[in-house]
Amino acid sequence: MIIAYTIFIAFTHSITTPQIDIIDRMMAPLYPLIIIFSLFSIFAIINNSKFHKTLLILFAIVLIISLRFNFLLTNTYVKNLRSEGEGFTARIYQQSGIIDEIKKIPVDKNTISNSAGFVLFHTNRYPIQVDNFPNYSFGKGDTYGEIPFREENASLILMYSDFSNYYGEKSNQLLSALTHNLNIVYQDNEGGIYSYK
Repeated sequence: MIIAYTIFIAFTHSITTPQIDIIDRMMAPLYPLIIIFSLFSIFAIINNSKFHKTLLILFAIVLIISLRFNFLLTNTYVKNLRSEGEGFTARIYQQSGIIDEIKKIPVDKNTISNSAGFVLFHTNRYPIQVDNFPNYSFGKGDTYGEIPFREENASLILMYSDFSNYYGEKSNQLLSALTHNLNIVYQDNEGGIYSYK
């Protein structure tokens, strides 16, 4: 099973375009299989050895040390998550007023965002996702999302960290051109909500 899954991952990695990244989550199904296989192997070696009591004690010591180490790592990680959050639940977003302002937008009003996942997570409403913004005041042209923004008075929700990550060095210049002459409904360090003038 371990070999078959590894071959499957290698095969799909080699034939997909663009190539997928092999990350921890893709390898997660292997962890329980490897642990079970390792335990059976260790117990087989211990049972077939003359020094089986010594090996059993050594195995128990290694197991206790590894469990203690993993407990300390996990405990620290959980405490950090509880105090700081992560992703869409990070403390910077919780302490910012952006979430409350997004929730104040009427349900019948369309929203447009560069971070649709953030808006969906906090409001259970999926906005129009725009990734490639024009290099001029949003709403002046006819690119994706501009017509509802201009004609239906939709709200433009920009999450600045996502914007900066996506556009890199040119993000500040593009953000300034994009929001030029737009009405600022709400703005803080984490994001802004804009409407068409």
